[in-house]
Amino acid sequence: FTSSSHQPTFDEMTIVAKKKKTNSNGHHSLPVVLPPELGMAGSIVFFVALFSLANPDQDGYEQFRKCHGNCVNGLLHFIGMPLAVSGVFLIVRAVSDSPVFTRFLQTCVTTAYLYLYLQYESNPWSPWMFYLLYMSIFDGILYRRLYQKKTKNSATATRLQFALLGIALIVVNVGALEVIGHGLFEHHHSYVEEFFNSVFHTPLYGVNTVWGLFSPRPDHVCW
Repeated sequence: FTSSSHQPTFDEMTIVAKKKKTNSNGHHSLPVVLPPELGMAGSIVFFVALFSLANPDQDGYEQFRKCHGNCVNGLLHFIGMPLAVSGVFLIVRAVSDSPVFTRFLQTCVTTAYLYLYLQYESNPWSPWMFYLLYMSIFDGILYRRLYQKKTKNSATATRLQFALLGIALIVVNVGALEVIGHGLFEHHHSYVEEFFNSVFHTPLYGVNTVWGLFSPRPDHVCW
């Protein structure tokens, strides 16, 4: 008498193990590389460090403006910075593996920016223009169209795809701002030690540059 039960071979066990590394949508969730919980915690730590190490007041803005004074560079920052920040949140989407968490975090961060800008910005409309612009991109485009984007072979894009897109947006836009905006028009690159201060004040700088085209102000002379 012989048993009809089938004993799995080594190859079959390997295939099963590989399938367990994919989530229910059929794409790699990369749990071994970075658990989503750790990605969420790291994202929160980054933005806490941003607000802690920046100088979010008028003195910090004036320090930032020492290497951000040209009108053309300001317009380039107005265009490029929302794309670069979108790259940051795409990385958050990748490491957290959660569109809901990413939406919550980007809303909290943008609202915190708005509150702090309102504390020192002389033009009361600039912070609100910043808020409407960035939230329309973050919520209207990133969350509703990209964070749950469907691909040909899976229900949603993979974490790796979100990470690569985010990195590309950061590298291309920040690189262009440094090479073109600072290299050609400022003749002075951003201070490395002022990284967090620049990340905080750059969105307002871009918005104020656009306002300055229509309503000149002494601290934002165009040419």
